[in-house]
Amino acid sequence: MSFETDLLQRRQELVLRRVLQAEVNRAGQLPRNLDAWGAEQEDLGGHHSRLRAALEAAGLRCYRFLRVASDYYSTTLDERRACLQAASVEHLCKTITVENTAWSPELASPSFPRHMLVLVQYSARFDEAKLKAHTYALNCGGIGKKRICWRLAPAEESERLTGYRSGGVTIVNTRQEMTIVISHKLLALSPAVVWMGAGDVDLKLCLRVADLRVLHPGLQVVDVTT
Repeated sequence: MSFETDLLQRRQELVLRRVLQAEVNRAGQLPRNLDAWGAEQEDLGGHHSRLRAALEAAGLRCYRFLRVASDYYSTTLDERRACLQAASVEHLCKTITVENTAWSPELASPSFPRHMLVLVQYSARFDEAKLKAHTYALNCGGIGKKRICWRLAPAEESERLTGYRSGGVTIVNTRQEMTIVISHKLLALSPAVVWMGAGDVDLKLCLRVADLRVLHPGLQVVDVTT
């Protein structure tokens, strides 16, 4: 990489961070140490270095990791929002592993996987029926509805597929490549960032919504919550 190219990339990264800072400022919420985004953050141990390497490899520079207290999941959504200094509870998301319990291997295709990862807000409830309708439509009715039955995957199956334990499941650098679905409500967030799990139960990751597609160009944006 030439000196001029490296300089241009650094300038672009600086502009991206300033844009993100402006978005967060407009929402009236300022995360701690806002300047420490991307690779500038200190090593937080655990899955942090692995996930950070994956983000950097994908060309992402505007991300933030944060360690939370061990009792994080015993607190209310608003207390979690305050801990992360997120703009609202709607910005807090979880990644769930779902399994089509009626799946059959002879019907396997990119549009008819056995498992999916679904990124939804904590403030909304995952709706299996909506994901079923989406899968049926995606296959243009070529798969019978009796062959589509989405359910939460057992914790051990989720860990086998993703490499992450319950509470730390994320869409970043999973053990196996999986179909990714995100709630359409994420596209309406302001500022346009989401907080999600990051491998360790007490490690959280903030990403720009637009960068989710950079990570997974084939992700599906679907109405999957009520």
